[in-house]
Amino acid sequence: MKLKWSDLLALGAVGAVGGLAWYLYPAFPERIPTHWNAAGEIDGYMRKPFAVLTMIALPLAGYAFCVLFNKVLPRISPAGFEMDRFQNVTDIITLALTLMLAGVAAVVLLGASGSDVPVITVMTLLIGGLFVVIGNYLGKVRRNFFVGIRTPWTLASDEVWARTHRVGGWLFVLAGLAIVASAGSARPLLPVVLLASVGSAALISVAYSYVVYRKLHR
Repeated sequence: MKLKWSDLLALGAVGAVGGLAWYLYPAFPERIPTHWNAAGEIDGYMRKPFAVLTMIALPLAGYAFCVLFNKVLPRISPAGFEMDRFQNVTDIITLALTLMLAGVAAVVLLGASGSDVPVITVMTLLIGGLFVVIGNYLGKVRRNFFVGIRTPWTLASDEVWARTHRVGGWLFVLAGLAIVASAGSARPLLPVVLLASVGSAALISVAYSYVVYRKLHR
């Protein structure tokens, strides 16, 4: 497989997490916190070897899934719905997801080593940033059956697809910014803001696709 610049950066991020884990390993306690509840309190631990392997595997698994997704789905897409028309977009999303997961893994490892890192705040910023990237590139996705805002109305018309994804892109950017803004709150609000902002962006996009379709195809 020929590696693109996005693949090299993604694999570099995975390697950086592995290097960080190796460097910090002696400082880790025997039980490492790996899960936080909605209030930002630790409610899940793993034994040190398994937790370290899990944190390294997290971005690697995300990258591998996206690569498999990008290789298999274009081959089974029907004529007229080819995915290779926006391959650069899926490459960037793959990179963004891998970097986000690598960032989550890194901040968990740093927190476990005793560093004073605001784990929940950093996670919130990373997740919000991912949605900003996705929203920024959503308008460049062309009509297909696997990626994007796929409703009966967007799949029926190139014009409805294009208009919906332009609006949906802005909505997901705003959702990501709302998540980022919540990172500075005194109380962790990630679950609430994530569901409210992303859910609203998705529902409005679906409704908008129907309205545009009815307007263009009375």
